[in-house]
Amino acid sequence: MKERELENQYNLRKLGAEDQVEKLKKAAADQVEIRRSKLKEKVRLMRKRAAKREKDIYGQIQAVRATLAGNLQKAYKKGDPQECVKANQDDTNRVAWCSANFFSDYRGFMDCKSEEDFCHFCCDNLFGDLFAQEKLKCYNIVCGMLNKGIDGQWVWEKAVSKEGEKPSTNGSEGSATSTKSIN
Repeated sequence: MKERELENQYNLRKLGAEDQVEKLKKAAADQVEIRRSKLKEKVRLMRKRAAKREKDIYGQIQAVRATLAGNLQKAYKKGDPQECVKANQDDTNRVAWCSANFFSDYRGFMDCKSEEDFCHFCCDNLFGDLFAQEKLKCYNIVCGMLNKGIDGQWVWEKAVSKEGEKPSTNGSEGSATSTKSIN
């Protein structure tokens, strides 16, 4: 009997130790799960930040592409000088042309409406940098039409000496004067 009691006690202790081992295993597994879920959350946040950074970089690349495309479009722009001639006929046409071409640029719109330099402003807007010859032709056509009747002939005259001064003998000093031709 004593042996049986000892054996029962031994079995009870063994069961208690097994329960304790199971509890420790369960606690360790719970700790592993908690750590695992925290790491998963960190990884999820890192992926979210990386995706946001990637979207930002993609947006910057798209902005650079759009700017580059706009610059190329400006450089390759080629228009018709007759647009400027027509727009320069009166204030209504000029304002209409300016509002059609500078609808998003207020400062450009205000500069465009001014009558004094419209021909250059219009030709600069119609032709890109790659068409410099066409732009010069446009200046000649549009601005030349504005300056009709102002043409004159330049004549080189010898400088007139003031009283008491010796006149120049080398003939290099002189002045250019314009004589307007009235047609």
